[in-house]
Amino acid sequence: MIDGRQALRRQKSGAFTIVELMIMISIAGILVILVIPRIDDIGQINAGIAVDKVLADLRYAKRFAINHNCRSRVAYDSAGDTYAVSEDSSGSFQTAEDPTTRGNFIVDLNAGIWSGVGIGPVSFDGQSTVEFDSTGAPYSVSAGAPSPLSSDGSVEVGSNAPLIRVGAGSGRIYVET
Repeated sequence: MIDGRQALRRQKSGAFTIVELMIMISIAGILVILVIPRIDDIGQINAGIAVDKVLADLRYAKRFAINHNCRSRVAYDSAGDTYAVSEDSSGSFQTAEDPTTRGNFIVDLNAGIWSGVGIGPVSFDGQSTVEFDSTGAPYSVSAGAPSPLSSDGSVEVGSNAPLIRVGAGSGRIYVET
């Protein structure tokens, strides 16, 4: 005859019941349904992060020029998918110090979380460099000579990403939606 303790030991054999297995398979299936569509959006998410980075760096360059009573530039290289921020606080333009990394302020959109995003067309009155003076006014730069921006400048980051604009005159930096 089997007493209660022996019956209890037999039930706790460590194996899963069929009901427990079915519940686990159902939960795994639901998770797969929720996660797989998100994986397709990773490129769009990376482009959004890159837009935020470029926008923040443009605003940083403008604030740097105002706060340090100097000129600053952001020079874009669409072919290399890079850009550099430089400042002229000592009479000649030098690559600025990145406030995050404390290294040279050069951003490569072919590396890290931005890999594959890229810089599309850039136009500041047909030029690829924008300069801010000590009042925050934007200039296009051609052959090293700045001239006031005559129309809104733009930077395209990634495909199907919103356009980043720099307002002529005001220097307002915003995302066009």
